[in-house]
Amino acid sequence: MSLRVGDKPAIGAYAIDFWSMVRRIRAIERCVSQRDPILFVGDDDLASLALHFLGYKNLTVLDLDVELLAVIERASGGRVRSLEHDLRSVYRGRLPKVARDHALFVSDPPYGPDGLRAFCGVGMAALGVGGHGLLACPVERAPVTRVGDPDELAALLQAFVLESGGVLLGVHERAARSYHGTVSNFWVIKKLTRRRPRFDLLKGPHAFY
Repeated sequence: MSLRVGDKPAIGAYAIDFWSMVRRIRAIERCVSQRDPILFVGDDDLASLALHFLGYKNLTVLDLDVELLAVIERASGGRVRSLEHDLRSVYRGRLPKVARDHALFVSDPPYGPDGLRAFCGVGMAALGVGGHGLLACPVERAPVTRVGDPDELAALLQAFVLESGGVLLGVHERAARSYHGTVSNFWVIKKLTRRRPRFDLLKGPHAFY
């Protein structure tokens, strides 16, 4: 059984390299224990399976890619929960039906202005107050992708986090590199209030990917 799903540019899914995965797992380990509830908002890198094999017990993956979810289901024997959901539903006011008490959300979202903020917002909505987010945000783009200006994306994301009741605690600089060449920072976010994410700030589906 293959434990890799190929890149899918149409939905902004690009795999990171080995050392990027190591850095991501280490960052997760600093935020939570093995029994804390963790939500993956998208998981094209199968980080949920890495944590499962390391002994983490309370993992949920939210993704629209049924092929990816099937791999996770089979490889974990159903012990990693999976939920199929297209996050573009936020434009219609629909959020996925997940618990609101997660200790951590993890996401390497599409790098469109709205994709970045929608994935972040869904993750923040699933956190309990005091919970954390670990979110990839591009800092260096590869010419073969549609990634926008990294400085503009970072400014939009930080404003969205603040307006949605969170704060940026820190940045793991240049922590992720995809195989196609985009380099990203890992942002560490903390949820401070029960304020709803500001999905009204989004531009529209044309800005998702």
